[in-house]
Amino acid sequence: MIQTCTAQLIEAVSHNLNKTVPLYKHLDAKLFVRSDIAPYFSSIGMHLRHTLDIFNCITKGMGVRYIDFTARERRQIIERDQQEAYQYLLKILTDLQGLTVFRPCEVVYITDDIGQGTLATIKSTLASALTQAHSHAIHHFSSIGYLLQALKADIPIADFGYNPSTPCYAGHASEI
Repeated sequence: MIQTCTAQLIEAVSHNLNKTVPLYKHLDAKLFVRSDIAPYFSSIGMHLRHTLDIFNCITKGMGVRYIDFTARERRQIIERDQQEAYQYLLKILTDLQGLTVFRPCEVVYITDDIGQGTLATIKSTLASALTQAHSHAIHHFSSIGYLLQALKADIPIADFGYNPSTPCYAGHASEI
């Protein structure tokens, strides 16, 4: 049985989250907040805030082994102000490092809205929560990639929005 330690999970998550730094530092502020691209009319700032909120729920909940994804902070300033958003990223990265004291198999209870206002609380593990949040972040980074292209923003970030297990063969989208 292969066992991953919490530090390895945190390292992978942190590596992925750090790929967003150019969006805070180099993306034009007007592009960061633009939310007029169909079909979802969301901004890059909205995607980043949402992604960070998920990790914030995990770090806040680990002390009591209860992660409530319905209790996201949803601070709109994070969506609109790149400096505030960058500070939030740094806070999340620091807080994630604090999770290394927990075992990956640490039991947690997770609550989320599974649709139509139905709340579900399930028994899970820290490793499962981090892995799901990591995959969720990649999904949102992929959406950000589409937004960057639609906005004609030239912010090259290697492998941004790709899951590490995705084969990255140029011109072979059918293999992805």
